[in-house]
Amino acid sequence: KLEKESLMSIDQPKVTAVVVTFNRKELLKENLVALSKIQYTNFNVLIIDNASTDNTYDFISDILIDNKFFYLNTGKNLGDAGGFSFGIKEALRNNADYIRIMDDDCIPNQDSLKELLNFANHNPDFGFLSSKVLRTDGSLCKMNIQRTNLKKEINSNDSIKKIKLASFVSMFLNSKAVIDVGLPFKEFFIWGDDWEYSSRISKKFDCYYVPNSVVLHKCKINGGVNIIDEKERLDRYFYAYRNETFFYRQNGLNGALYSFLKVNFHRLKLVLSKDQKKKEKLNIIKRGVKAAKTFNPKPEFVFSPKTKINVCTFFGEPVAYGGQEAFMINMINAFNDANMNYIVATPFSATNNFFLKSDKIHLLTYNFKFDSLLRKRNIVKAFKLLIKKEKIDVLHIQSGSTYVLLKISSLAKKHNIKKVIIHSHCAGEINLKYKIIKFLSDKKIDKLVDVYLACSDLAAIWKFPQRIIAEKKYTIIKNGIDTKKFTFSPQIRKEYREKFLLDDYLTLCNVGRLSEQKNQKFIIDVCKILLDKKINFKVFLVGEGELKEDIVSYIKNNSLTDKFILLEKRDDIEKIMMASDIFLLPSLYEGLAVTSIEAQCTGLLTLCSTNITDETKLTDIVEFLDITDAKLWANKIAEYSNKLNDLNRSKYANIIDESGYDSYKSADLLEKIYRGLN
Repeated sequence: KLEKESLMSIDQPKVTAVVVTFNRKELLKENLVALSKIQYTNFNVLIIDNASTDNTYDFISDILIDNKFFYLNTGKNLGDAGGFSFGIKEALRNNADYIRIMDDDCIPNQDSLKELLNFANHNPDFGFLSSKVLRTDGSLCKMNIQRTNLKKEINSNDSIKKIKLASFVSMFLNSKAVIDVGLPFKEFFIWGDDWEYSSRISKKFDCYYVPNSVVLHKCKINGGVNIIDEKERLDRYFYAYRNETFFYRQNGLNGALYSFLKVNFHRLKLVLSKDQKKKEKLNIIKRGVKAAKTFNPKPEFVFSPKTKINVCTFFGEPVAYGGQEAFMINMINAFNDANMNYIVATPFSATNNFFLKSDKIHLLTYNFKFDSLLRKRNIVKAFKLLIKKEKIDVLHIQSGSTYVLLKISSLAKKHNIKKVIIHSHCAGEINLKYKIIKFLSDKKIDKLVDVYLACSDLAAIWKFPQRIIAEKKYTIIKNGIDTKKFTFSPQIRKEYREKFLLDDYLTLCNVGRLSEQKNQKFIIDVCKILLDKKINFKVFLVGEGELKEDIVSYIKNNSLTDKFILLEKRDDIEKIMMASDIFLLPSLYEGLAVTSIEAQCTGLLTLCSTNITDETKLTDIVEFLDITDAKLWANKIAEYSNKLNDLNRSKYANIIDESGYDSYKSADLLEKIYRGLN
């Protein structure tokens, strides 16, 4: 975040210059001095330092006193491509209308910005503008000559002209275009990033050469560098051949043919040369061209805070009272971005009262039957109906089904949804079916998804491709809850224990979908042992699901009907937990159950299955037990029943908050992820 604010005029569009530097402090200072002379009020400069080692910051510190200059160190050398991507993102974060990008050896004339703005004021829908680039001797800088197509350069005498390709030496970007096409590919590192980015923009927007805007480029030679004449730093040419081959192949048959001819011309010149390093150089060309075959960077989309966007959460199951729904309820209640419009959609029905009644979201249900042989077809049908009616900028897919994640991601990309997010909330049993599905889906899903979110490392490992796990390219969104709401209240405990006639009963609690995964039948087995132990107890069993009839029958068959309080569709979970004494979570598997966080927040003693990730344990009131031994659980419950009076339940909300599980912290991160500003 920027620590200072530029002078502003509400009548002027905000212009941010992005200057990328690496170990060229003298040139950088000359560039900054020139930028300091520009007479425009609503203007600031972001200096993006690619972790220089030449004491750059101290060298320019006198300039940084001016409140329109901001220094940002990337922490490592991201290359030109990564530096410009980083800088443009920061400019959007601070609501720039126009972004002027340049290298540290670019020296802009004092009126150069004025000329660009004059053109922009009369042609507001442009994608980018490009200045005339001269050398210090006044000659045209050949490496920065703009093109009207892949091959044709403009004439130096041209007036204002439409162009397709330009360099990053004084490129003037319309933020609307950046939001539309995404950031430059940081994966390019160096070389070719400007050609690719200008081409990407000019395919959707009119772009122009503005010759009255003049800059100097203090380059050493007047022309492009090439591997044939190069004596040192040969390894960097790998990027040149990989990036250029990728770029030209993105431009159809003509581009691919041009690339083929260019590369083989270079090879031929090297073969015929007497260069002692020609074998090394030929190998670099070979490696670069080969790498281009699998090089497939995806655009990273960023939305500035003032840009209005539509965010859709797509559930692959009915919207009921499960963990996914609980997570989103907490997020929606804590969201604070007035420029986001939230849509929640499911192919099936919605029974959760929050989603049905909330005025913070637009709920769309398509009411197909969930228990149907046509379920997969209906999911696709519902999503097609959704995107036909709604404009979606960000799609957040939440489902336990790999099919849903893969299929909906594929459809989203085909319909040009900019940011596709998948979210893993659970783990599961590793069997042959899982391994086959995982093997088949990993490579496909990796090409479709932009952002990977998970509630825990275990949930990420279970669902995401191996590359994403190995490179840690997923984000943990903690299952944040409203810690104030779940802060223990003795008054509420008294009220609810009276309401449910709990008297002196030891009160157990389980909240979750009535399903095989949640393993509620094990709780009934434990309760049979408690009954034999003559323990006076009651059990809150809160939830609905496909095993409801089986569980009710199992309770009845074990003569425990009077011991269980069966509840569903509740919006007072925190009060039920406050009325309880021990929370039971004997799940066969979990990602990281929201209910376990809620239980700990209310100071509820919590027993968890050893199958559940130890990331669940945020406090000293959680213990993990083996679910093959119901007697062990019963003994532990009996032991806990003697410790209840010694427990200060009110203190645990602060512990949960300090652990980062407050819903407002999670929601703030999630909104930043939606905008690409995390």
